[in-house]
Amino acid sequence: QGAVAIARDFANGLVFTLAQHANDSASHHWQETSAVLRLLRATETLRSFSAVLVVPILSAVGTNAVIRCSRENAGENPPRNFCPGWLRLPPVFLGLFTTCLVGLTLGLGAQIGRTSRQLAAESETALAHTRETKAQAADDAALAETRYQRGKQLARSGQSAAALVEFLWCFDEGMARVPSFSGVRVSYLLSDLHSLSRRYPAARSALVERRDRAEATARAGQAANQTLDDVVALNRTLGEEERSLALYDQLPSTGSLRPELGRLLFAPLLKAKRYADALRAEPSEIIFQHWALMQTGERLRDRPMLPQIHEHRVNWLSDHVEALAGAGEIKHTRSLLALALGYDGSESARATYRAGLDRAGQAGLLDQAH
Repeated sequence: QGAVAIARDFANGLVFTLAQHANDSASHHWQETSAVLRLLRATETLRSFSAVLVVPILSAVGTNAVIRCSRENAGENPPRNFCPGWLRLPPVFLGLFTTCLVGLTLGLGAQIGRTSRQLAAESETALAHTRETKAQAADDAALAETRYQRGKQLARSGQSAAALVEFLWCFDEGMARVPSFSGVRVSYLLSDLHSLSRRYPAARSALVERRDRAEATARAGQAANQTLDDVVALNRTLGEEERSLALYDQLPSTGSLRPELGRLLFAPLLKAKRYADALRAEPSEIIFQHWALMQTGERLRDRPMLPQIHEHRVNWLSDHVEALAGAGEIKHTRSLLALALGYDGSESARATYRAGLDRAGQAGLLDQAH
C-alpha cells in the first residue's frame, strides 16, 4: 500500500503541476483551450507510464522481500524461481503483480478522465474570463477616448458646461480605470480642464474640490499611489505646488506615504532648495542606478535619439548634480558630474550644469572636474 501511495502521489504531482502551468500559460497568452488539452493528453500519458513503471518495480521489490523473509523465518527453502537474474521473483508475485496492475489501470483511467474534464472546464472558465477582461478593457479605453474627444470638441465650440461634464467623467471614471490613460489623465486632460477654467470658473472649482478630497484622503493615511499622483498633478495645474510641499511636511515621516510623495515632488523640493528632502526621496544609489538604466536603454536603441530626449537627460543630470551638491554629498556629486560631462560636455550642457551648481552654492566643482 505504501508503494502504491507513493507512485500515485508522484504521478498526481506531475500531472497537476504541468496542467496548472498549462492553464496559467493559456490564460496569460489568451490561447485556445485545445492547447491546454494537448498538454493534458501528454501529461496523462506520462502519468500512466510513471504508474505502470514505478508501481510494479516497487511492488516487485516489496513483495519479494516480504515473502522471502517470511519463508526464511519459517525455516522453509525458497521455492523455485521462474525469472533468472536479480529479480528472482517467486510464483506468488505473479498473482499479486497482475492484481495490482489491473487495479491501478482501472483506477488511473477513471481518475485521468475526471482530471481531464475538471481541468478542461477550469481552462474554459479562465480563458473566458481573460477574453471578457480584455474586451472590457478595450471597450473602456474606446469609451474614454470617445468622451475625451467629445469634450474637446464641445470646449472648442464654446459649450463649456457640457465639455466640463465630459472632462470630469474622464478624470473620475473613464481614464481612471484604463492604465494606458494614466499619463494622459494627469497631463493633457488636466491641461484641457485648466484652459476651460479660464473662461468657465466652475471648472476650476471642480479641480479644487477633487484636490481637497485627495489631500484629505492622504492626511487620513488612506491614499493609494493614484491619489498622491492626483494631489501633485492637481496642485501643479492650479498653480499651487506649495500645497503639495505642505502636505509632504504634514505626513508622518515613519509611514510609506511621505517617501512616495517625496518621489513625486523631487522637482518642487529642488526648486525650494530642500536638497536633503530631495535626496531622502531619491537617494544617491537610486540616482546612479536610474542613470545606468537610462544608458542601457540608450545602447539598445536602434535609431538616433531625439534631441528632446537628449535635452531632457542633460537637465535630469543637472538637477541631480544640484541635489547632491546642495545636500553636501561632494563625493557623489563629483562622480555624477563626471558621468554628466562624459555624456555631454558641450558648452551648452556645461552652462546647464553650472547653473544648477550655482544654485547649490558649489559652482567651483565644475571647474575642478576634468
